Amino acid sequence: MKLKPDPGKYQPVGNAPADRGWRTVWIWLAALAAALFLAGFVVIARETQPGGPLSGLDGRLVESILAFRSPLRSRVFWGATLLGNTPFISAYLSAGVVALAAWGRWGAGVMVAVGTGLGQVVSAVAKTVVGRPRPPASLALIAGPSSDSLPSGHAFTTLVVAGIFVFLLWKWTGKEWRRKECAPGFAARYGRWVRIGGIVVATAGVVVVGVSRPYLGVHWASDVAAGWCLAAVWLIVVLGISHRFGWVSWPANASRFRLGIRLRFALLAVLVAISFVGLFLAARGDPLVSAVSVYAPLMSG
Repeated sequence: MKLKPDPGKYQPVGNAPADRGWRTVWIWLAALAAALFLAGFVVIARETQPGGPLSGLDGRLVESILAFRSPLRSRVFWGATLLGNTPFISAYLSAGVVALAAWGRWGAGVMVAVGTGLGQVVSAVAKTVVGRPRPPASLALIAGPSSDSLPSGHAFTTLVVAGIFVFLLWKWTGKEWRRKECAPGFAARYGRWVRIGGIVVATAGVVVVGVSRPYLGVHWASDVAAGWCLAAVWLIVVLGISHRFGWVSWPANASRFRLGIRLRFALLAVLVAISFVGLFLAARGDPLVSAVSVYAPLMSG
């Protein structure tokens, strides 16, 4: 008796060459984008030297910021800048790595830890190489950090974290998430809105934290732009390596490594509490300067 071949078996993949072609195109586009952002960072670093055109622009922007300040805005931007302070960054990133591991997403946890940890080194080295002084202390509403000014570490870190967040969200709301992680009906109906909402939240966070630094007088506006440029370069490198080695989908069978559902949510609650502690420590360690004089008009009104 002659067996009939399975029609779904041994079928050649007709679009494999096309897939490889598109992969090559994306690699070159990513490399081009990284080169352009790196060139932008170098241009900003050079043109902000004393007497450069961007140095004069920063001075004019400072005058506009001083006219824009108010007690309420100072409170809002102070709260925003705390989201990029070291205690809070350390707390919620550590919590995020532990939560990813608890959910069986070890590879994603590695990407977050390595991407943000080495990113801090990249930002610190860039500050030392450029060596730009910070704005005068008389302009600051918070105590000025002891490090150099360009690039802005807050702008750099928040963009890297937000970019990794959007990347993971985009991956996990795709086919794999629809098949394994969630009810297919919910995924098909709300997956797109989850992506859009994540992008909007991440973009708003990056912009508000970045704007808060020159508003509070601890960075020039060009420092923030340079931080975003350098962060974009680093983000492309991290996401490219992660995609190449499949960190996001590792391990393949996550159910063997993750905790039970009750333990996971209990751990998540503890990690959220730790993040709030980090935010409290950030506020205690970086308070508004002369808070009474800053808030007096607001309180009297």
